[in-house]
Amino acid sequence: MASQKSAKRGTAAPDWPAHSWSIDRWPVTIFPNSPSRARYLLREHRRELLEKGAISRVGRQLVIVGDRYLRWLEAQKGRAREFNNGAARMRSGRVARSVATTDAAPPGLPVIGEQSEER
Repeated sequence: MASQKSAKRGTAAPDWPAHSWSIDRWPVTIFPNSPSRARYLLREHRRELLEKGAISRVGRQLVIVGDRYLRWLEAQKGRAREFNNGAARMRSGRVARSVATTDAAPPGLPVIGEQSEER
């Protein structure tokens, strides 16, 4: 019903779950997909998640507020453009090519692209 009202105004509400869950019962269908990874994510982003109202405390237990967490997660997609991963560069071969073109190879190791004479 809320999505119908907002759709009439021209801004459709996202179709996200409006439920909540504890860290120990983290849904496998929601990133980061496991309780252990969720603990790490919450440690790293606790301040941001608190500001967005995505986590709450009930007694001694942290509770994730589903729709607010998913909105926070959706807002993170802009950070993907800034992501610079060394492993991705290695797979693309940019680092391997730059290593092969250096003049000084460590002693005893062949330079990439050279044939060994011991065959």
